[in-house]
Formats: sequence, C-alpha cells, structure tokens
Amino acid sequence: MLKAAASPIRYHVLLALSQGPATWTQLAHLVFNSEPFDVGGKLGYHVRELLKAGLIAQRPDGRYELTALGHAVLDFIAWLNSQETPCPALRPALLPRR
Repeated sequence: MLKAAASPIRYHVLLALSQGPATWTQLAHLVFNSEPFDVGGKLGYHVRELLKAGLIAQRPDGRYELTALGHAVLDFIAWLNSQETPCPALRPALLPRR
C-alpha cells in the first residue's frame, strides 16, 4: 500500500480525495490541472493502482473517495514528514525487546 502511495501523482490523488469525494473530471483538474481527455490514460493508470491497493474506492454515484486505509496512509506519510519520534501507532514495534 505504501508503494501505491509512493508515486507523486498517486499521492496527489490521495491528497485531493482527502478533501472529499471527487468525480473523474474533478480529479483531472485537481491533480493535473487539465481536462480529462488530455490525461485520461495517465489518470486511469494511477486510479487503478490506488483502487487495487484499497486506498480509494468508487462510490455507486461514480465519485471516488478515500478509504479508511487511505486516510491511515496519509496520516502515516504526514507523520514521516513531521520528524516526530516515535510514531504512536508503531511505538511497540520500535521499542527494544526486554
């Protein structure tokens, strides 16, 4: 799942969806600042990768949204960028065994 979020384009898709559900056209505008027909193939590839990883989902109305796992990955990336140590969620895994 972190590999899926590692791409700058996919990361921008996640950030865009963290603001709320979006249509295909809205994603094209938010991520690429372009019309969907200009970036359809590229956006399609990255959206499929995020769907496969379970970081986003497509709603019945066709809009895309961030899943709980997607929110967790964004929180983890934010923690990595914050330089705080240790990560509360990883604390038991990071402590030395006694």
